[in-house]
Amino acid sequence: MPRINKDDLEYCSKFNKCLDCYREEKDVQALCLQQRRKLLVPCCQKHFGDHEAKIKHANATKYARQAERRQKAGLCVSCGAKLIPQDLLPSWRRGERTCGRHGRIKAFQINRIAMLQYIMDHCLPLEQRKNAEPQNIVYQRGDGLAFTGIQYPHGYVMQTWSAFGLVRLVKESHSQKPST
Repeated sequence: MPRINKDDLEYCSKFNKCLDCYREEKDVQALCLQQRRKLLVPCCQKHFGDHEAKIKHANATKYARQAERRQKAGLCVSCGAKLIPQDLLPSWRRGERTCGRHGRIKAFQINRIAMLQYIMDHCLPLEQRKNAEPQNIVYQRGDGLAFTGIQYPHGYVMQTWSAFGLVRLVKESHSQKPST
């Protein structure tokens, strides 16, 4: 885009002519003012739309470059947080680039800490519970699977559960508790 000449801008502002059409030696009435850096430039609807499209296209390509850089660095494309390690995800989920907080993988609607505590207390056998420390829980709404990470003294285990079954069991256990 050529540089805006001060004399051309003053003339177009004074007579309400489109600056871009004036440069093309056309006489078109300006319909609106457009912000270009610090200047307000009179322009017709055609040039206003062209300039807006150019700006939007530049922003889309900028976002694509930024997303590619984040992916290579092992960060979430949306928020920049660390990604879930690919070896912890099941084989049909590998290749997804998400941190587990948004996008296709979302947290439970009920309290995640309560869900982990319920899994530790009621779903794991006693020998697995002894030295286990719960780490995280990831739930994908569409598939109905819940992935829980449990840290042991000499390793880390990712377990897959039926999310609908877990939510049902937690609600049943809460409804069976005597109220005081």
